Amino acid sequence: MLHLLFDTGSKPSWVWGRQDHPGVIGDDRVIRGGTDDQAEAVAQQDIWDQKCTFPYPLNLSAAESVARSGEVRYGVEGMTPSTVSFIQTTAHLHVKPAQGKEIQIKDFPIGVAYAYTAGVMASYVDGILGFGQQGERDVFETAPLSKELTSRSVHMHLVEKKIIEKPEFYVHLMHPLFDDGSSFVTFGSWSHTVNPKTSISVSEGGWHSYLKSISFSRFKKDKVTKRLDPVAPTSSIAVDRPVIFDSGESSVFSMSDGSHIGYPTHLFAGTVQSYFPKDTVDMIWEKMTEMGAEVPGLCPEHLPHVLAVHFTFTDPSGKEFRITGQAERFLKTHWRSRNTAGTARRLLPIVQGDRWAILGSNFFYTFIVGFVDGRFPSVNFTPQEWKTAKPGIITVKDEGRHI
Repeated sequence: MLHLLFDTGSKPSWVWGRQDHPGVIGDDRVIRGGTDDQAEAVAQQDIWDQKCTFPYPLNLSAAESVARSGEVRYGVEGMTPSTVSFIQTTAHLHVKPAQGKEIQIKDFPIGVAYAYTAGVMASYVDGILGFGQQGERDVFETAPLSKELTSRSVHMHLVEKKIIEKPEFYVHLMHPLFDDGSSFVTFGSWSHTVNPKTSISVSEGGWHSYLKSISFSRFKKDKVTKRLDPVAPTSSIAVDRPVIFDSGESSVFSMSDGSHIGYPTHLFAGTVQSYFPKDTVDMIWEKMTEMGAEVPGLCPEHLPHVLAVHFTFTDPSGKEFRITGQAERFLKTHWRSRNTAGTARRLLPIVQGDRWAILGSNFFYTFIVGFVDGRFPSVNFTPQEWKTAKPGIITVKDEGRHI
């Protein structure tokens, strides 16, 4: 049973290769600062021993090994990237849907990692399940591969195997404070029975768009119709950055090279933070302070249920789109931080990022996000249902630790 990170930024999928000791390369370390090489080696081995691994392909010639070799890099521009090197093979995925019979996805191309930086080994549980846009550059440059071995995204493979008709998928994240049940992914065409979806075209090369601004407003109830109507938004908070959609998800799949070995579970949420430029973060924190937050970086204890959050995007042609969701879903998490006085306070899941902005799981808690691949790629947004937060769900972490 493998715990694989659901990664919308990567087309290749990969798992750890079966070996006694980790194949760590480079100067990256698991332990930061003041440790000797022996302590680092022990820490790496402890992490490695908890991994679920997969066998390497057998009986390959030297030429075949070179032809099947690939590498993926993770990181942002200006920083030393984290890398994973792997040998490409094929495997069967066994998927047990929430409803219906088990689906077997045959001959899925996947890399078996043999060398990687320490940070990657510590960050990813058992590997990556790639849902990147199919138009992204292939990682294999040394020699052409057969179609069966060529890296491709999960949803495109499902289309090729005629399991779904269209290369699209929708991520439904359940907010621990508002929703019951498990998060899940829907493959193929989908539409909400009540809430319409907004579709924004994206450029080839990745699931990202341009986020122009964020704003907040309150809804008021019409005395006659009893309907909630939006009040004009407050002044916009500029973002003006390319934005990546990152659900931070991990899923459990069973895999084999021919024989069935288990069942998967539903998805569960990873990181809940979103990252924006410093000026944007400061202005959002200021808004939260005006609404009752004790200090910047904390969420007000009593946010109005009728508070809405608006995101304004622009597509490659410059056309603007605004989507609206429940602000409580975006601003509240089930995490709290305990300060030096021992008081547990609710953290605001909005922090300073780098050149790119990242809309993390708290954005996916607010909207059902769909990814449509193919000749005209797009991202779709449907507001999650507005609900009242459930009391009593709290997870406490020490002050200063990341969510």
